[in-house]
Amino acid sequence: MKTVIPTYVRPASTDPWSYGQSIPASMPATGRRARTLTVSGFNTADDRPLFPVDLPGQLRQAARNLRLLLNHGGFASDDVVRMTLYTTHPEALTVVYSTWAKWLNKLGISPVCALVPVSRLSHPEMLVEVEVSLM
Repeated sequence: MKTVIPTYVRPASTDPWSYGQSIPASMPATGRRARTLTVSGFNTADDRPLFPVDLPGQLRQAARNLRLLLNHGGFASDDVVRMTLYTTHPEALTVVYSTWAKWLNKLGISPVCALVPVSRLSHPEMLVEVEVSLM
């Protein structure tokens, strides 16, 4: 397994289970190898690291961070099969879905998505965190 997350998207930790991991998997029926990438969650900070102040801004930064993660790990946007968005602002459901759906439509993908309301995230300025699975 190799870690594929830049540290400003997911800060370094001594806990190896907290990172996104690229896991080779065999496909016995075809004899080919496949890869999966499961990211336990990444934040919406930029490379300074600063958080945008509003929810749409954090969603746009999350999209940029996801694109960076895809490029860094050698995945394409159509490899995204599942996303979970955790937000401290569940009342902003339409903002979350319209902003995120716009980005997904631009990429031409429609992974399984869930929006989960939470009371807080790992940093007080975070309004949203994204968990993703790629295959």
